[in-house]
Amino acid sequence: MLSALVLSIYDTHLTSKNAQLAASLSDANRELKSMVYRDSLTTLPNRLHFEEKIEELLQQGSDSFSVFFWLTALKLFILTLKPKHYKYSMLCSLGLS
Repeated sequence: MLSALVLSIYDTHLTSKNAQLAASLSDANRELKSMVYRDSLTTLPNRLHFEEKIEELLQQGSDSFSVFFWLTALKLFILTLKPKHYKYSMLCSLGLS
């Protein structure tokens, strides 16, 4: 009976530790995904993020107006940056850099 109690406590401890590790792994994956989708120099969204966002909008059945609106919002955001960042980010999104 005592061994069953000890095993139960140990199992609870392992379950708690596994939950903490899973949460830590989830945070690390979220951070890694953020790093993959951003340019390290300018922290602007890169071509991979751009392509996946367009595909996501099209797969959701969004009409062309929604895609156009998203692209326009992206362009306005980039235009608020300095001109050299705008040119660089446009070249990156077109795959020319």
